[in-house]
Amino acid sequence: MNENKNPLVSIIIPVYNDAEFLHECLDSAINQTLKNIEIICVNDSSTDNSHEIINEYAEKDKRVKLINRSGSGGTLIARKDGAAAAHGDFTIFLDGDNTLAPNACETAYNLIVKNDVDFLEFSYAVNENEYDEDGNVSNVQVLGPDAEQFFDSKEEIQNFYLIQDSGNVNSHAEIFKTGLIRLAYGKTDNFYCSFDADSYAMFYIIYYASKMKRAVTEPLYFEKAETGIKEISVDKFEQYCRQKSLAAELIRKFLEREEAVVEQEKYISAWQEKAIKACCLYYVKNVKKENFDVVVEILLSSWNEKENAEKITLHFLTELRKYINLTTELDNRRKELLAQMENDEKSARIKELQAFCEEQDREKERFLQEIARKDEKISELESAAVLSSKVYNAARKIKNLLKKIHAKIFRH
Repeated sequence: MNENKNPLVSIIIPVYNDAEFLHECLDSAINQTLKNIEIICVNDSSTDNSHEIINEYAEKDKRVKLINRSGSGGTLIARKDGAAAAHGDFTIFLDGDNTLAPNACETAYNLIVKNDVDFLEFSYAVNENEYDEDGNVSNVQVLGPDAEQFFDSKEEIQNFYLIQDSGNVNSHAEIFKTGLIRLAYGKTDNFYCSFDADSYAMFYIIYYASKMKRAVTEPLYFEKAETGIKEISVDKFEQYCRQKSLAAELIRKFLEREEAVVEQEKYISAWQEKAIKACCLYYVKNVKKENFDVVVEILLSSWNEKENAEKITLHFLTELRKYINLTTELDNRRKELLAQMENDEKSARIKELQAFCEEQDREKERFLQEIARKDEKISELESAAVLSSKVYNAARKIKNLLKKIHAKIFRH
């Protein structure tokens, strides 16, 4: 590799307390089949030993670079810092607890160069944390594009992602021209965004993009699945809503500076509606249901009650209906499984009783056979006794007769 040549791909990894997964993440980055890459780790003031782990890799591989933030700014700021420092022709984002397929950079790079687009979306997978005997992932859910699609205008891209609600708004399943993300992130505001920073930044990316491709590939990015329900406090829910509503305000202010509010109004509204929907879904999935009244107040106050009450109500009811339908479906399934288990238990008990009865029948038959043999033996013994009695009587008669003969012979 030519040491003076810029890397072909920059991998930007925001890191915040990811020590548990960081070795696996960094191993997947440094072991890419495409070697001309750089790996930019932005340590967002982690309080675990993430910093030491990154240093360990940086000492062994000069492609690994560390940026330390003095204060935690959230994923948005970490990616923004990484984009500003990137030297690669193209950029892939990788979260600190996720991994890349070994050929991810090579495959994505070849596809984006071949199609000559601003960014390219590829297939990714949710890792269900199950492994086969060789330690390989054995259970994954493949997501992303379900068909090859090409868009050659900003309007087509925005319609697809914002109006049709069809695209992936997570920026971890794409490869971007580095110039595009540097421009887009350079326009984003510096605010702490710990929830769903992707959807905010993606608005800017698709605003500046003019061509993009959705490519069906093997999974190139592996995201760890969430396990169980992450119950959150009302305060955290309020923080989530405030960040979402602030992001919507900042997008509008950005478009005002660009003098593009009128032409972009439908996209602003579409993004905001998605954000409100996400808040309603976040409540249904993560907040205790007894906090319903407080949650409604938070939603209305976060999203301007008069303008958005109808949207909030609609999405709230929609998500609640989905939740009820889902829980009803799960409850019905649980009842079916319990009934099946009960039937299985009954069947097993019946089989057990049948086996017991069959064994008892066999024991009874053996007992009757034994009785029959004893009866036969008794009959034999009785016959022998009768015979013996007859022989005994005959012998006695003979003895008496002999006595009489003896007396007659020797009486004289």
